[in-house]
Amino acid sequence: MVWSPPRIRTSRSRLAGFVLLMLCSGASGCALKPSMLASMHAQLADRNAQLVSRNQTPKFDDPPAPRIAATGAAPGVISAPKPFAWERVGQSAGKRPFQRLTVGQDGFRTLVVGSVGGNDPAAVGFVDELAKYLHNNSLILAGFESTVVRTLNPDGESNRKLTNQDGIYINHQFLKSSNNSASTKQTAEVRFLLQQVESVRPQRIVHIRSVQGNRGMIAASKNAAIIGREIAEWLEFEFVELPGKAKDGTLERYFAEQGENQIIMFGIPESLKGVDLWDTCSDAALNLLLKENFSTRELARKQKSPGAANRNLGDSANP
Repeated sequence: MVWSPPRIRTSRSRLAGFVLLMLCSGASGCALKPSMLASMHAQLADRNAQLVSRNQTPKFDDPPAPRIAATGAAPGVISAPKPFAWERVGQSAGKRPFQRLTVGQDGFRTLVVGSVGGNDPAAVGFVDELAKYLHNNSLILAGFESTVVRTLNPDGESNRKLTNQDGIYINHQFLKSSNNSASTKQTAEVRFLLQQVESVRPQRIVHIRSVQGNRGMIAASKNAAIIGREIAEWLEFEFVELPGKAKDGTLERYFAEQGENQIIMFGIPESLKGVDLWDTCSDAALNLLLKENFSTRELARKQKSPGAANRNLGDSANP
């Protein structure tokens, strides 16, 4: 037997001794039987394979084995938004569903109303793009909640008319019961919007529609005049303070006189369409949805106390 010091009795040294033994046996004239020689070769090959396997370089970059997700979501994990789709709710006078989308949670609340005049493809198309943008960026737009109604007049959109299925122009139907007894029989579209305002309780309502001419218009209630003027100056639109000369029965006058919510009419110039419309007006529209100021915080505080909101705005002339 070949000896080696204990401190170097490794697998490699034993293998070397084994080989040396074979050589010495051959040199001394000791004959080895073929069967014994074959056995030695087999043991040598097996031992060499074990050493190669043991001394392979570890692989640190292998991906970890996949884990099965736990039943409950881990704290702080935000799920990716579902594919964009309008929710169908309620019914118009012509039994057509309204299309609605709610994005975000808590924070500053806005209610976006697509054109009351159904035959307004530019405004409805703009609201489509706005809703998709909010949906796709909901993970990074924190601290807000926006409910979007694609159009308040699906009948008019389908029939390419300004009126609903009953031939009624919706933006003449927001009347107080004290002014017109007919208001007790509100159209389905008016009832639906008032229900949305009641459930969402928005600080700000934004009505997006088209206006005639090459210059747009921003009309804002007194409690939204600051942000309204800023947006109008930014876009070089005309600015009007509500209720002003807004006609009785319009959505704008109704909510401006109520005073419980800010109301802003975002009037798109009819000359802007498609990509040009989005590129020109999208940033301004997002500011209307996401930007709050002192007056909106004060309004939100008052809304927590029913009946405490300021209802005495009065009329003010157009600037």
